[in-house]
Amino acid sequence: MLEYLYLGWTPLTDIRDLGECTRLEWLGISGNAIANLVGIEQLAGLRRLDISTTNISDFSPLDDLPFLSTIQISPEMERYLDTLARDDIEILIDGS
Repeated sequence: MLEYLYLGWTPLTDIRDLGECTRLEWLGISGNAIANLVGIEQLAGLRRLDISTTNISDFSPLDDLPFLSTIQISPEMERYLDTLARDDIEILIDGS
């Protein structure tokens, strides 16, 4: 049972294939050329997510993850936080 997965700084371009990791609680995909979160809804048990240094600008798919409590982003991603409707998620910003 995989609960923790770090795929940072790899050639990863999307996360659709992670749908089989249904027990995943922590996912690190920082430093990748990922532009969207398509497929993240399959990771319903996710609690922590590191998307810093990616090209993600729409956080709205995170609204559907009931257990998500923390996301880590880069400072330049702060301007996209308005796409996240939930206010119960802790936002960690690199370098702060």
